[in-house]
Amino acid sequence: WYDNISAIKTLEPIFKKYDVDLVLSGHNHTMELIENDSIYYAIIGGFGGLPDPEKTFTSKGSIWYTNGKYGYAKISLFAEYFLIKFFDENNKILFENICKY
Repeated sequence: WYDNISAIKTLEPIFKKYDVDLVLSGHNHTMELIENDSIYYAIIGGFGGLPDPEKTFTSKGSIWYTNGKYGYAKISLFAEYFLIKFFDENNKILFENICKY
């Protein structure tokens, strides 16, 4: 979530210190998967409310993004990776990605 520089500067060192693999966020009303320094950030804000306007900045680590859709994500954990799947409100898979620890 690029636009809150203060939060990034405060939280990212904690994520690195404790070897965090995945950070989930739902504040923005979009869905996106970002990878930065071996940490995955999943923005899963498509549960309800009005969708956000189209973004004006794309993080360099952005793997996938969609806007204007309602939906959710499912995360399956395995020994050496996790699988994240983003779904629309009709349970149709929008995107899936294998993320290595």
